[in-house]
Amino acid sequence: MIEDYIDFVKYSLRHPILGLKLFLNVAILKRDYIKVKNINLYKGTFYYFMKEYISFKDIEKIISPDEYIVNIKNLGKFYIKNRLVILLIKQLFDYDILNVQDKVVLDIGAYVGDSAIYFIRRGAKKVYTYEAVKETYNILIKNIELNNLKDKIIPINKGIDCNKGENYINLSYGSTGLEIGNEKIETISIKDVFEEIYNKEG
Repeated sequence: MIEDYIDFVKYSLRHPILGLKLFLNVAILKRDYIKVKNINLYKGTFYYFMKEYISFKDIEKIISPDEYIVNIKNLGKFYIKNRLVILLIKQLFDYDILNVQDKVVLDIGAYVGDSAIYFIRRGAKKVYTYEAVKETYNILIKNIELNNLKDKIIPINKGIDCNKGENYINLSYGSTGLEIGNEKIETISIKDVFEEIYNKEG
């Protein structure tokens, strides 16, 4: 609770008008939504932006109260649904130590394309992305299209395993694991992946 209060104060100092709007709507008027860009955003979505210190100026388009497109400075546009993506985007700068200039990159567990887009922005020639979960893969496709990177990011809806075939994974919020679960996915062997990319790219 104290953490939430501190986050609210920090956000309000950076965005006083929106901070006041949040306080008036939630604390005074007891509403479950806050109007932003003429759309009623759910209170939870607003809190999520507040907690991650993302400005509502970054919102390019609101599709529904929990579905929107955000333009992240120096990175690109991202389709966000159910508050995914933003947390991982903040971790991308851990990759600064990697030199991907003019290189072909293999992104295993591509999620929604955040790393792939980052690698292209850092000068990668091409990125091959492997994402096994269909719903996440569909968002990956959207983000590639939003950033006009269809010629540079190659999406593959498969998981990477020791062998080609099928596997069952566990799904959890924002992450997956190649351990026994109830979600069936198609897999390709890491050996086949390297051979296939080498044959295409040399």
